[in-house]
Amino acid sequence: MDKHKELPADIHDRDLMAVIAGDRPEYRRRDAMQVLLSRGSEISLPVLRETLLSQDAPPDLRSMAAVMLGRDVSQERVLLDALKVPAEPAVLRRIAQGLGRIGSPEALDAMSKVRLKSGSRASLNVGFARSLISYRHGLGQYLIPRPADADILRFDHKKAVSLAFETLKPAEVKKIMPQINRELPAIKLSEKAAMCFSCLNSQLWLLLNEEMVGKQAKQRATESNAVMAVVLKYDHCPAGWHAFEYIFSNPNRDNTIDIVGLRPSGVITHFGQVRADKKDAVVSLQTVNSPYALPMAFEAIYNTDKVALKVTRAISSTGAAEGQIRPAVPKPA
Repeated sequence: MDKHKELPADIHDRDLMAVIAGDRPEYRRRDAMQVLLSRGSEISLPVLRETLLSQDAPPDLRSMAAVMLGRDVSQERVLLDALKVPAEPAVLRRIAQGLGRIGSPEALDAMSKVRLKSGSRASLNVGFARSLISYRHGLGQYLIPRPADADILRFDHKKAVSLAFETLKPAEVKKIMPQINRELPAIKLSEKAAMCFSCLNSQLWLLLNEEMVGKQAKQRATESNAVMAVVLKYDHCPAGWHAFEYIFSNPNRDNTIDIVGLRPSGVITHFGQVRADKKDAVVSLQTVNSPYALPMAFEAIYNTDKVALKVTRAISSTGAAEGQIRPAVPKPA
């Protein structure tokens, strides 16, 4: 039975700091951190820094601090310093995710020295963060490889269901842009050519990187690797928009562009190509074998002059494909 008391609604900030420091054991330290952050207090930032850099702080508090600091581009140095402090894999994952969001090329150099057990969850997160930094800055390092053809999921299109895509008005996107900027402080997403769709009762928005809009788009996409777009998902707990999938682009020599969709966990879920001509770009996307996405086929035409995305086909299987990787389930006791 949990013997911790609930925090008083009018508890003072200095008392919250005492709880976080472990000096008030009758209260949960995590609860105190959440209340302090929700208040937006001026002292919250120093508390977050101190917590993250303390080897003695509980891992859950250090993880929470890493998440919050990873949404502030001015806190990159703190996250880099935290890499030097011994940490549980769960804490290191959060530090890596934060650096992926806001890190500079210097952060990529620092994360290149992190050594983890290959295939571990923390290793996947760190690997994804390295790639995200590289693609954001067009550094050409830690590139996502093209999946094998055998890993592309096939399904019976005759038994598929249509996915309904709708174009969002710039004013609709603008309303949630403050949330998006907090979630992705180092990627400027465009209010133009945004699309919304639903999948398994989840509300999803597809937003293009601002670098992929306008006259500079073709040059940016064909000359260097980039974050082409981000799929955002609305979650009810905690309420808000979160990065659900990143669409990375890898230019080829034949004037085509490979696009790869990755979840923040580092798992590849989608793969396709963009074939560009003078005005239009033809986009195609399919599902890669993983436990996290149903087989689908997506095709669209992107008009670079009008900055408009027109979906010409979007269908999905109603269930997993034959041979698709199943989600892991706990072993029977």
